[in-house]
Amino acid sequence: MEDAEPEKQERALSLPSLQNLMKRDPEAYSLEFDQQWSHFTSMMELWKLKPQKPHSAFSEQVMFLAHVAPSFPAKAAALPGVLIDSLGEHAEVMHPQMRQTLVQALVLLRNRNQFPCMRTLPVYFKLFRVQDKSLRHMIFAHIVKDMVASCKQSRNQKTSSELRDFFYGQLKESDVEVARRACAVFISLYRQNVWRDTVVVNLMSSGLLHPDVKCAAALAHLFLGNRTKGLEGILEESDDEDEADVAEAAVRGIVGAKKTGNRAAPRPDSGLMFMSGCKCFLSLRRATAGMVRVS
Repeated sequence: MEDAEPEKQERALSLPSLQNLMKRDPEAYSLEFDQQWSHFTSMMELWKLKPQKPHSAFSEQVMFLAHVAPSFPAKAAALPGVLIDSLGEHAEVMHPQMRQTLVQALVLLRNRNQFPCMRTLPVYFKLFRVQDKSLRHMIFAHIVKDMVASCKQSRNQKTSSELRDFFYGQLKESDVEVARRACAVFISLYRQNVWRDTVVVNLMSSGLLHPDVKCAAALAHLFLGNRTKGLEGILEESDDEDEADVAEAAVRGIVGAKKTGNRAAPRPDSGLMFMSGCKCFLSLRRATAGMVRVS
């Protein structure tokens, strides 16, 4: 009986302490994981009743499971799906702190390769519509970092094609925040020498006719070899009233582009550049015509 008391005290540990023990010896703490998972599901049901309220205890439970999930791959296999479904269902009404916690948990799980990156991209781009600047910044940074790492580790053509098609579909979305983030992903991966093939160049060149001036201007700067403009304008959290200034700056940059700057930038082949240049010209005519109408 006396020997049982220290064991009970050891079991009644705080989550951080239990987390460390479960990582070190998953088999010995399998029962504890089942208990924590049951506790998680109960708290999830209570949280769903009022998702707009902060819930610090539930946040701690989510992050705890995200940390120990790789040690229990079979038991925790359902965790990513539960978090993704919760974000997809309650994203707009969810408390910002809770929304950020669920995203952080998914990022942690993805960094430990618990699911393919394509699984979370739809819900991430849905979250770009939510008015939460810090969340949008965190998600975009994670997507780019994850894409760079994934493409360098694996050259699976089917996966790459699926990802390109997804981002291109988001680029054509009517929601400005979604389209700009998709455009920014293309530009970021191109600049980091991840996506530079002819297929990607053709997809990006079609964006030169995008109805959003910032997307069109950013891609124009990219094809002209301007490494300091374009991407920053897309990711700026500002109102749309300065779009005319963005278009005008793009026109001035293109008309007055220096040959030295053009020589320094890596280019696609001449056929692609000719096609992109023609589309760029049409886009700029459209943008300047819009500025004339506004004035």
